[in-house]
Amino acid sequence: MADALSVLQQLRQRNPDITAAVLATNDGLAIHSDVAGGVDADTLAALAADVAVRAARMAEDAGQGSARQVLVQADGGYIVASRVGDDLCLAVTAKAEASLGLLLLSVRKAAGEIPADEV
Repeated sequence: MADALSVLQQLRQRNPDITAAVLATNDGLAIHSDVAGGVDADTLAALAADVAVRAARMAEDAGQGSARQVLVQADGGYIVASRVGDDLCLAVTAKAEASLGLLLLSVRKAAGEIPADEV
């Protein structure tokens, strides 16, 4: 099984529309990252983890169960925050022209490939 950094690197290699992939703790500390120029891994980690934790609480409070992913569609592209186990968050940014279905599938697969000792 690949280590977490290799998973992030492979995620970006398989989908050239992905501009950043960051694995963070739920309190927003970046653990591993593979990012293109112009993306601040620490800022992405902090904000995405905060959004993911708040979305999980919102889903629970709304009676929808556990939130697995949060999608932000912005003018310049997409941000996906996906929970990895109970303690980590995978944050991914992608270009506006990215295929949304492929993006979500890629992120979900990558989150499942993060080694258990990282979680």
